[in-house]
Amino acid sequence: TDVVLPGAMQGKDLFDKVKISMPELPVLFMSGYTRNSIAHAGRLDEGVRLLEKPFTPDALVRIVRQVLDEDAGARNGLY
Repeated sequence: TDVVLPGAMQGKDLFDKVKISMPELPVLFMSGYTRNSIAHAGRLDEGVRLLEKPFTPDALVRIVRQVLDEDAGARNGLY
């Protein structure tokens, strides 16, 4: 999800709602803002997965693969 969404609900709000019913769902945030500015604004917690815009299709594929692999490893007790 994007960190900044139109309307009242933001990416972190969406994340919080989805995690209630799907706690195992891997989540990747994206934003045109830098990680540093997002963290300082309190929009995301430290350590969340964030892809900064603009990004290439290859970068998107790599990070999605990484997120899925890390989550699979965590579920299988590898991390």
